[in-house]
Amino acid sequence: MDNLSHSVRTDISTVLAMVSAKENWRTRMDLSADGVFRSFLAIPLSFPFFLLFDKALVRAVLAMPAEQRPELIETPFLVGEIIQLAIIITVWLGSLWLLALFAKRLHWDRHIAPVIIGFNWSMLIVQLPVSFLAVAMVSLDKLQGVVTAAFLGFALQLFFRFRVLHIGGGVKTGSVLMMLIFLELFSISVRLVSSGLLSSIFPAFEPAAA
Repeated sequence: MDNLSHSVRTDISTVLAMVSAKENWRTRMDLSADGVFRSFLAIPLSFPFFLLFDKALVRAVLAMPAEQRPELIETPFLVGEIIQLAIIITVWLGSLWLLALFAKRLHWDRHIAPVIIGFNWSMLIVQLPVSFLAVAMVSLDKLQGVVTAAFLGFALQLFFRFRVLHIGGGVKTGSVLMMLIFLELFSISVRLVSSGLLSSIFPAFEPAAA
């Protein structure tokens, strides 16, 4: 367990070195099959922080004036958490699948290992501070700050993905921007489809009845 914890910390620090364009990041990164598979630990490790942020965001939405409040879907607690995790996994793994397709088409598949490792760990690196910031805003009753945390998380995610693809994958800027657009469109599509399906099954959330 201690060895695994040490490996995770080392992987995260190496990804930060890659994003920072430090010269020795490649020699420090474990590009073996073990290193790639270990990076998928970022998915379960990220779950609590995604759910924390989701709850903070719901609190912020419910605090908005009724006429400005977007529709929320009311689901049983456990069902809602499972659905959220299913959406996260679908977007996460689907994005990696798209990156693998891009790697094959653009002939940079020999660089796919650092891209996968960087993509996975950077998701955890971004989500952890953003989630704690959102929870802090809720505890301080500064719910507008949760929206700010959401925008910060989005900006950081784009930054990390850009650096991972550009530095780790050696992809040119134009191609990186194209990939980021496709990844965002994929994420939006999954969430829109999920929202449509859920709204047909569960009623809209009514704060007065809560």
